[in-house]
Amino acid sequence: MKPALKADNICWSVAEKSILSGVSFSLTKGKVLGLIGPNGAGKSSLLRCLYRYIRPDTGHIQLFGEDINRMPPQVFARQVAVVLQDTPPQSELSLRQLVATGLTPYKRLFERDSAEDNNAVAAALTQVGLSSLADEVFRHLSGGEKQRALIARAIVQKPELLLLDEPTNHLDIRYQIQILELVRSLGVSVIASIHDLNLAAAMCDNLLLLHQGQVVAVGDAAEVLTEQRLSDVFGVCSRISQHPQTGKPLIQYFYGYSPLVVDKVEIDAARRDSGAIYVAK
Repeated sequence: MKPALKADNICWSVAEKSILSGVSFSLTKGKVLGLIGPNGAGKSSLLRCLYRYIRPDTGHIQLFGEDINRMPPQVFARQVAVVLQDTPPQSELSLRQLVATGLTPYKRLFERDSAEDNNAVAAALTQVGLSSLADEVFRHLSGGEKQRALIARAIVQKPELLLLDEPTNHLDIRYQIQILELVRSLGVSVIASIHDLNLAAAMCDNLLLLHQGQVVAVGDAAEVLTEQRLSDVFGVCSRISQHPQTGKPLIQYFYGYSPLVVDKVEIDAARRDSGAIYVAK
């Protein structure tokens, strides 16, 4: 079976500065892939390549075996939905009107919404739990409500692939969990950049770790998230155990002992008993 998406040797640079270098990975249909890495690792740039906002200098990206850069815009828009961090320009629209813009790839110019379209919008609002706010102005919604509204717009688009750039950014933990559980429930292929490593480990089927524009590791959370990698990539000391509910990796961080500044640390008995991990450089 062909992967939902396959990226092969993606490279992109700006003013001779390499932003992405040799990025390759694939996404199985119906799975959730989390993009992780420190700030400036290239997560957002990779997503921009995937939704054709920028075109890589070299490499190929295939969606169900077809080169995305050869797909007609309308065909691509029917298959790929994008949820970004930025407030959309239609923020003065009502929630109902905003969600209806997800139908654009299926409409002719100046075509009015049909009863079927209205039903699709209503169903999407119900699915994300916002039907009671359908007539509220989008910009008046809370952060969590805005994210759910943008996901509702993606739902009516009926995509095969959903791309999300920091969908949980600036949200309370309750809404972070709620948003990612909602995304998982859609049953579509998903690629999402996520800052919180524990949240990414718990909610994603696989993780892709980027650092300085290159793939450090890709696989399930237990393969990707190791104490040594967290030290090398993020510059932190950590201990990894298993989450009591999911069995996924659970990261505990230790403060004041950054491996970036510590060359050699002698661990006294009390710290050893605490399970703290120090990485010598």
